[in-house]
Amino acid sequence: MPGWESFPIEKTEEFQVGLRRVGKLNSELEKHDIIALTDAEYTCMNPALRLLGLASMKQCNSGDKAKVFYTYQAYLKSKAEELADDIRFAKTSGFAMGVKLVRGAYMVQERQRAKQGGYPDPVNPDYETTSRSYDSCLNLLLNEAALTASEQHELQDGEASSKAKASGKPGGIRFIIASHNEDSVLYALQRMKDLRIPKDCGTVFFGQLYGMADHVSFVLGMGGYSVYKSIPYGSIGETLPYLARRAQENKAILTNARRERNLIMKTLKDRALLRG
Repeated sequence: MPGWESFPIEKTEEFQVGLRRVGKLNSELEKHDIIALTDAEYTCMNPALRLLGLASMKQCNSGDKAKVFYTYQAYLKSKAEELADDIRFAKTSGFAMGVKLVRGAYMVQERQRAKQGGYPDPVNPDYETTSRSYDSCLNLLLNEAALTASEQHELQDGEASSKAKASGKPGGIRFIIASHNEDSVLYALQRMKDLRIPKDCGTVFFGQLYGMADHVSFVLGMGGYSVYKSIPYGSIGETLPYLARRAQENKAILTNARRERNLIMKTLKDRALLRG
């Protein structure tokens, strides 16, 4: 399993206990037909989270569609290579890959930790490099989605599909393009068109926070694309820092907020005129 070679041996028992606990949750996913998204965190935690995510996917994503997703942060160096390694592992192991692709939200903290700990900065040097990393990961995922769509088309016959499952054929890939960045969304839409990926394929989803980039979500939904709106749940002390990090990870959010405000005002005026 990718990443296992660097996992501390003394933590193996704790990892197995955690995996058994997660396994109980995974069994409920199948019953209720829902998706579970595993967030990535600081780099000091991510190796264990990555292993837990892959192990959970191998345990739960044995069918045609992924139910467990793991998060890949494009602002970290070499993230595209890590994603490619994990996709290869999923293919050779015969399970469906679930991915949530984000830019990332711990730039300041990660740089501070690296400076204090005396180790190399794990974060890309600038926003443009992160955007290129995001697009690289996105292209990798969309190419896999195109392959999955082609294979599903070939396996529409029920008997053929059953044979594929019996032979351990991987279930393909499902992923969420989690971004408030309009350029990234437009790029994804164009690549889907180029690769002839149907908007209703059930493989590609878009995701934004509720209350952020709603104009992007509405346009995608009206266009027939699958959109996931995330609502942070918890105490004010937990949710406000989370939302602040989301704004920090995308410098275009404040500009988008102003645009959204203008769009809302225009809609209200239009409705008032219609009623008048």
